[in-house]
Amino acid sequence: MFKKLAVFIFVFAFSLSVLASEIKDIPYKNLKDGQKINITEGQGWTDKVRRRDSGWFIKRGSELFSNDEALSFDTGCDYIFINKGNLYGYSENDLKFYEISYTGGKFFRTESDFDEVSTLFKDFRVISISDFTVSTNVFKFKKTRGEEKIMLLNDTNIDFSNYVFTTNKAQFSNYAINNAIGITKGGLIQFSKDGEDAKDSPWFILLVR
Repeated sequence: MFKKLAVFIFVFAFSLSVLASEIKDIPYKNLKDGQKINITEGQGWTDKVRRRDSGWFIKRGSELFSNDEALSFDTGCDYIFINKGNLYGYSENDLKFYEISYTGGKFFRTESDFDEVSTLFKDFRVISISDFTVSTNVFKFKKTRGEEKIMLLNDTNIDFSNYVFTTNKAQFSNYAINNAIGITKGGLIQFSKDGEDAKDSPWFILLVR
C-alpha cells in the first residue's frame, strides 16, 4: 500500500503531459484501406495483385473482403501488415498481434506470442505487461546508448482502449502503433488512460535510467 501511494505521489508530482513528438512507422508494409492483397499457396500473402489473378481480397478498415464481396472477415485489428509473406494484424485495444491465415475458404486469426513478436520486431525491447510489478505496475530498466525502442505486449485480459504514453521529463517518439515508442532521454514514462490509475484501467509506469 505504501509503495503504491509513493508511486502515485511521485507520478502526480510530475504533472504528466503528452509530448508533442513525431510519429514514426514500423518498418513493414502496412496495408491501406482499399488495398488489394492476394494469397498464393507456397508463397504467402502479397500486395502484388495482377489483373489475371483470382482469389484476391480488399482491405476496408479492419475487414477483408473477397473480390466478389461474397466473403468477408473482420480482423478486429487497427493495423494490418505483411512480413515475409505472412499477414499480421495489431489491435490497439488488445495491445496484441495476430497472424491472419486463409485456409479451406476460411479466415483464421491466431494470437502471436512473445517470441514471435520479438522476432518480428528485433530492434525493439519487447516488454510483457506481466513483467511489471504486481504492487505498483512499475518496470525499471537502464536505457542503452542512443535511442531505446520499446514495445509493450499484452499477455493479460486488460482492455487498453485509449491508452497513451505520457511524461514530463523523458523524451520519446511515438510509432504508428500505440504500444511502441523510441526513447531518447530517460525518466518516468506512464502508459495509461486519461493519466489515471483505476481498477478497470490501471496505469503502467516505465522508470528509465
